[in-house]
Amino acid sequence: MGIVVCPMARFGKAFFRQATIMLKSKKVFVTKKGLINLRQQYEQLKQIKLAKIRSEFFQTRAVDEEYFTIEAKLTQTREMLQNSQLIKKPSYKQQGTIECGAMVLLESNREESWVKIVGSPEADPSSGWISNESPVGFAILGHKAGDVVVIPSPISAEYKIKAVKYL
Repeated sequence: MGIVVCPMARFGKAFFRQATIMLKSKKVFVTKKGLINLRQQYEQLKQIKLAKIRSEFFQTRAVDEEYFTIEAKLTQTREMLQNSQLIKKPSYKQQGTIECGAMVLLESNREESWVKIVGSPEADPSSGWISNESPVGFAILGHKAGDVVVIPSPISAEYKIKAVKYL
């Protein structure tokens, strides 16, 4: 997911072409805080873009390239906002099943760790927040406590789901 920005130097000046990889209909799951952060990031990027446009140095190559990088980030953030879906706590009946927003206790190689399933904009694996699109996050969606999930990879990983809770 994201924007690919590639320089095209064949015209003698560095031009940038944006290629949007993110599908227009792809949902981006975010928490309330994540949605607020995305909105703030979008507004900040708009302000930076305006400042670059007003800059008397806009014609310099470095600023020109920086402008197009900002434009690419702005487009990506706008698309994420348009496709965002707020993560909501599921009904009591569904709280045993792993969905976005779930806190999950996983066991692998006799080690246990809690992870929270979030959308890709908020993923931070070092803090235990994993994306619903990551190999582990995607594999455990829809499962319940007691299930064992095998992640196929060069080194096969097996996770036992010990507990599921929603805060």
